[in-house]
Amino acid sequence: MGGRAGGGASGGMGSRSRANVSAGVTERGYSQALTKAMLTKEAEIVRNPYETLAAFDANGKLLHTQIGHANDTGLVAEGDVKGRFVTHNHPSNASFSRSDVIMAST
Repeated sequence: MGGRAGGGASGGMGSRSRANVSAGVTERGYSQALTKAMLTKEAEIVRNPYETLAAFDANGKLLHTQIGHANDTGLVAEGDVKGRFVTHNHPSNASFSRSDVIMAST
């Protein structure tokens, strides 16, 4: 996986201000369109009571969305995320889960 999933999937950015996010390390090297699309989606899903995953191409086009359960997105097909820029929320405000780390490393 590329993007955040390659360097750590996002757990949502509701607690950080846009000013801090735009200067964030994880967005460096992304196209402006991808950064904008990911930040917009994260702002949308940050308060979702279900873990929600979104996968984008390098140009910021949303290619896949998956809504899961309170603590996981459910099984994610490799074809839906491989080589894509992935972000998702954590409704419980938890850090990366074991499955997040496994998915990112795969």
